[in-house]
Amino acid sequence: MSKYLVSKLLLLAVLLNSSCGDAFKKNDDAPKQPPTFSGWSAQMSAPKLIENEEFTLGREVCSSLLAKASKLRTYSSNDLVFNFNLKQKKCFQSTIDRIASATMKNKGDDDYEYTSNSRSNEIFFEKILTNKDSRLDSFCEVILDSSNKSVNNTKTIGLNRLQVTFYEAQKKYWVQITEFATGSDSKFYPYLVERIQVLTSYDAPNNDVIGFIPERAQSRPCSDKSTQYKLQIRN
Repeated sequence: MSKYLVSKLLLLAVLLNSSCGDAFKKNDDAPKQPPTFSGWSAQMSAPKLIENEEFTLGREVCSSLLAKASKLRTYSSNDLVFNFNLKQKKCFQSTIDRIASATMKNKGDDDYEYTSNSRSNEIFFEKILTNKDSRLDSFCEVILDSSNKSVNNTKTIGLNRLQVTFYEAQKKYWVQITEFATGSDSKFYPYLVERIQVLTSYDAPNNDVIGFIPERAQSRPCSDKSTQYKLQIRN
């Protein structure tokens, strides 16, 4: 395993607090730190405004995703090839590491996805993230409007709730998406936490990769409240 992947896995352990990748709450006093760990059994925090420095971070992330969507329109399907390091831990099973490659497929109307080059070695996240992602679009629409200075961090999706946090860690820009479902007590509890690193004009090696995703991790609870997770790192 490469030193680069090892360092990323150590970072994932910190971000997910490895023992149980639980829900996270934003530390208002430290917007440049990962959201703090609070547990799968923790209730959803009260809705709040994304504003000030976090709003600025969100604008950089959303504008970068928008720039990527514009860039991808110039490519045809199969023009771009991506290689990934993958790591997965299923409930009560050993961790699996593997390598996979995929090509970009342009489905039209700013809809793009990765197509794995091997059916037996598929990647975890096939959808290529842009500002039109169904979970982010309403947030990015408000954030990218220059007349706005804040947006509510909570979104209702059917019977469920979704909360978004933008933050900076290790001089990299991230967005965290936490999804909540109703428990037996009619309160909301997390069932999915996803963290996504987005290259921006501040850290992208060149303009061609602004908005691309070097790292994406998703965790879910197991029946014993331990964590299953997927980690996808672009080479």
